Amino acid sequence: MLYAKPRFFITRVFLVDTWSEAFDLNPAEAGRLMGIGIWPFFVAIIFFSLLIDRIGYKLAMIFAFIGHMTWGVMGYLAYQYLKSGDIDTAYVLLDWGSLVFALGNGTVEAFINPVVATMFNKEKTKWLNILHAAWPGGLVLAGIIFIGMGNVEWWIKIVITVVPAIMYFVILIRQEFPTNERVAAGVSYREMLQEFGIGGASLVVFLVVLQLNDFIGPGPEDYAMRYGFIAIGVLISWLLDITYVPWDGQYCCSCVLSSCPWPRPNWVLTPGSNPLCTG
Repeated sequence: MLYAKPRFFITRVFLVDTWSEAFDLNPAEAGRLMGIGIWPFFVAIIFFSLLIDRIGYKLAMIFAFIGHMTWGVMGYLAYQYLKSGDIDTAYVLLDWGSLVFALGNGTVEAFINPVVATMFNKEKTKWLNILHAAWPGGLVLAGIIFIGMGNVEWWIKIVITVVPAIMYFVILIRQEFPTNERVAAGVSYREMLQEFGIGGASLVVFLVVLQLNDFIGPGPEDYAMRYGFIAIGVLISWLLDITYVPWDGQYCCSCVLSSCPWPRPNWVLTPGSNPLCTG
């Protein structure tokens, strides 16, 4: 799977000049088209990393496969619309296809790393290094293949990138994936999040929301919307450090702050650095 990712990536790098000419893009617009194939990658890593032990590795793999296949289809359709003279529709397909492609790539990272770490939990460093050697290796091999294809139509260069995706799907769809290492070790979801901490969560969510704010595209004077998104992001990061778990048949709120949010009647604080509310 990690070999498939660089094939998608390097193809876009080689094609950006072709697209700039076809869609009459200036350097800033070309950079934006490249960027939308990159930043959702990191958003997907964060999002699926929070859910991976709940939805399972196989479902994440299927989502990644759908993202990669969707990119191939949308890239092909973009070329056809461009040739028919509908430049606007062609660009929209290419733009949104790039976003879906990046989400698929990020999903690969979100599950392939914990899978390898779980399978080889005695030699994690060794096998994770072997795994990630597929990235530069894939870039080199994909670049050679791309150059060797010469001046064939660019839709062919996009569609051929789905071949590795089909291969990993056929290989993995029937496999039984291991139980998440955190779950097997009995470590709670909250304890896992505590390793990240509210500071790290705030920084990550701040940057993600800042990028989403740019993607949605409020005007330079829309300060309320701009900082509203940022405030929502910081609030979400705060909520990430709050988990509800069973407590004597009831529910308790566990948090890292000095008091629990949304106090309710009959909730009491228990001593400790991480207060527990019960009711």
